[in-house]
Amino acid sequence: MSIPVASKIMVIRHAEKPNSLDGGVSPTGVRDKSSLSVKGWQRAGALAVLFSPPGIAAQPALAAPRFLFASVVSSQRPVQTLLPLSRKLNLSVTGGRRGEEKALLDQASSCDGPVLISWQREQIPDLANLLLKGSPDEGRHPMFWPQDRFDLTWVFDLQAGIYRFQQVPQCLLGGDSDSPIQKL
Repeated sequence: MSIPVASKIMVIRHAEKPNSLDGGVSPTGVRDKSSLSVKGWQRAGALAVLFSPPGIAAQPALAAPRFLFASVVSSQRPVQTLLPLSRKLNLSVTGGRRGEEKALLDQASSCDGPVLISWQREQIPDLANLLLKGSPDEGRHPMFWPQDRFDLTWVFDLQAGIYRFQQVPQCLLGGDSDSPIQKL
C-alpha cells in the first residue's frame, strides 16, 4: 500500500440482502434479487443520516466521508447502500472490484479526507489485513465477518503514519447489536 494520507477509512458491509421471504427491490421499485431488501433500503437511508451532519455528532469515532467507494459486482447492493448518502452529500461512488482490494486501498488511502467503503463481508477482513500491516493493531481484528451482521462500521484512523482499528456499532435499526464482532 502507498503512504497513507486518508485520515480515516471507514468500512461497512453492504446493507441487508433479500432472503427467501423478502425479495430485493431496485431503486425504482422493481423486484430484483441482486438489489437490497426493504430493510436494506431502510439501513441505507439511516446510514445517510448517520454519516452526514448533524447525525455524525452522535458517533465521535465516525466522520462525514469526503470520498465513497463500493465494490462493483453482479449484486448492486454495495453501491445501493451508499446511494442515499451519495445523493445527500453530493458525492460520487467510485467502484472497485472484488479481488482487487489492494488497488482499492491504494486509491482510498491516498484521498485527502475521510473515506467510506461499502464491501462484501467475505473480503472486509482482507481489507483490514492490508490496512493494518505493520500496525500495532495488525491481527487484532476479527478474521471473519458473520453472515447475519449488517450493523457495524470498522474504523481505521491514521495515527503517526499507520492505521489503528476499532469497531463502531451503528445501532440504526431494530435488532441491531451494540456488540462488536468477536475475534475467534
